[in-house]
Amino acid sequence: LISEYNSKIYISCYISKELVKSKNYDARNVINELSKHVKANGGGQPFYATAGGDYLKGIKKLSEASLNYVQNL
Repeated sequence: LISEYNSKIYISCYISKELVKSKNYDARNVINELSKHVKANGGGQPFYATAGGDYLKGIKKLSEASLNYVQNL
């Protein structure tokens, strides 16, 4: 999930606990990979992580990278 509010960009990633366990997916890794496009910082747990940044010019690149990430799972 990507949103923009008050000149800030917010990113959230939720992965079912079942997939975290069975596929070894980690939402923190997803957030860390994607957040660099909007100069965001964040963290969380293996099943849910968030980040916030303020580089609005990176939203398009973030959206493209998010789609690419999901397509390559």
